[in-house]
Amino acid sequence: MRGWLLLLTLFPVAEIRAAAGSWIVNAPAMQVAVPGRQYLSAELAVPESVTLADRRLVSLSWRYQVPPGRRLQAWLCQGVFCMVLPGERGSRQTGLPTDVSRPWQFRFELPPGERQAVRVQGLQLIVNYL
Repeated sequence: MRGWLLLLTLFPVAEIRAAAGSWIVNAPAMQVAVPGRQYLSAELAVPESVTLADRRLVSLSWRYQVPPGRRLQAWLCQGVFCMVLPGERGSRQTGLPTDVSRPWQFRFELPPGERQAVRVQGLQLIVNYL
């Protein structure tokens, strides 16, 4: 028994919990111009420097900017999963897909009755995982 204790002291057992992490990605500005048409941002993919083996998504934070007094209908999508974005910035911890490695996209549409184009900039996504 003492031999096992000595062995465990010399070679500690691997950490059971995975360290939490996050990745941040930005997308270029875009123009939303035609009523009734949805516009997709560039894909927001996992940076190559991030290793995500056996990780799961725990929360998302987003932000984008439109000119003062303007608004858009906005979603954040991963594959067929889309969530409505209630504002230009926010976060969500529940009801998310668990796949942290698949890319995301912002989706925008002019609100009903809006005819003037809107420039969207400052698109950013922060993905937190365990």
